[in-house]
Amino acid sequence: MAFTEDPYQVLGVGRDASSAEIKKAYRRLALKYHPDKNKSPEAKEMFKKITAAYEILSDPEKRKRYDAFGHAGSAGGFGDFGAGGFNFDFDVGDPFEIFEQFFGFRSPFGQTKRVPRAFAKVSLKEVLQGTEREIAVGGKRRRVRIPPGVEDGMRFRFDDFMLEIEVMPDKRFVRRGADVVQTVKLPLTMMVLGGQIEVETLEDKKVKIKVPAGAKPGGMVRLRGYGLPYLDRPQVRGDMYVEFQIDMPEKLSRKQKKLFEELRKEGI
Repeated sequence: MAFTEDPYQVLGVGRDASSAEIKKAYRRLALKYHPDKNKSPEAKEMFKKITAAYEILSDPEKRKRYDAFGHAGSAGGFGDFGAGGFNFDFDVGDPFEIFEQFFGFRSPFGQTKRVPRAFAKVSLKEVLQGTEREIAVGGKRRRVRIPPGVEDGMRFRFDDFMLEIEVMPDKRFVRRGADVVQTVKLPLTMMVLGGQIEVETLEDKKVKIKVPAGAKPGGMVRLRGYGLPYLDRPQVRGDMYVEFQIDMPEKLSRKQKKLFEELRKEGI
């Protein structure tokens, strides 16, 4: 069944709600309407709606697409935006499984589901390309494939264990969903007059970009398709943004100071 409700209304949060507020709302409502606790006829359906709303709003990419496009598609469900537009509906996953993941597999209603968990740390470059890991589960060595596009905190269920991903911070890039941001410091003269610089991509390739004259601190240039792949569409990549900041000199020579004083006289 496709989910057609407004996820913000279902969870009772504003459109500017933080991740912590969304988690808090889900926790409160999921405990209230869990069918093992709430025996009312509408509890099970409400529990599904709460879970579906949380699935959308807890995922940065799904939330961004919902905020931009709302519900779309011929069936009225929440669409996943592909190269040709919305191409399938958002269907509710297993609400009980998501509930167990959220509460660490420990049911507050007396039932305990024990699922061994393993952890894997991956770099941003491994998120780009995908990778493999050998992990220990229950005294056994297992080799698993980690697909491109994974995000920090994602969990993958295998037959007999759960694998949780930790994406390590990167020295060059800050991740924003499938997009990445690289900050570069430029001399004041280049910020004012413009110019050309060379930046490195995730693949360590060097690309030349133009710095526009009059660039402001925090201004950005976008390189389309140089970001990270989407987990559900690994052939499609996000964008890379180059953010400009001023590289302020700690000390000025006499000549430089004199030049700045002349510029100040000119009102600059």
